[in-house]
Amino acid sequence: MEKEITLRMLFGGQSFRFGVNPIDDFHDKLKNGYYRPDIVKMKSLLRRTLKQKYRKNQRINRFNTLKKLLSEGIDLSKIALPMSNHFDPTEDMYREMLLSYKIKQKKIEQEKEQIRLDLMKEQIKPAVSFGNEKKRSATSDRFRVKRTKTEEEIVQERQIEVEPISLTADEILMAEEGQAAAAMLLEIMSDVEEKYNNSP
Repeated sequence: MEKEITLRMLFGGQSFRFGVNPIDDFHDKLKNGYYRPDIVKMKSLLRRTLKQKYRKNQRINRFNTLKKLLSEGIDLSKIALPMSNHFDPTEDMYREMLLSYKIKQKKIEQEKEQIRLDLMKEQIKPAVSFGNEKKRSATSDRFRVKRTKTEEEIVQERQIEVEPISLTADEILMAEEGQAAAAMLLEIMSDVEEKYNNSP
């Protein structure tokens, strides 16, 4: 649709931007000889000459300006930066700068301390559940409901016969050592859990 409108405007002689139709403009330039090879070459040479002349004038202007500044002894730094003159800060300015610096340093230290405490909490957090926490399912946040045993299962458990086991003295000693180690491990785990629960 837009292509048809554009073609209709082109060949209908309607004006586009700047009040000129592109086809009419091309026809006028072609009729006046703007696209002849010798004229195109002359135009490029003229454009290049004008550019070289402009650059030469710029160099002459810069040279004259610099010569004038050096002859009059003008300090460019004072002209460009009038507030660049050195001056000693007053006592109030020094106190204000020092106060702002201390406030900034205090904020940085507080942020570092907070990050350190967060890292310590993550490291102290126990990775093993101690039995008093209920297990959660992998797909939902709801607590799992423990399945109650039926009477038949309870009866079957009661009917299990336990055969006596004969152990040697060394085996009994090893079992007692393992039991003591397990008790010590449980005590350490309970201490860690208590410290974690009491931490702020």
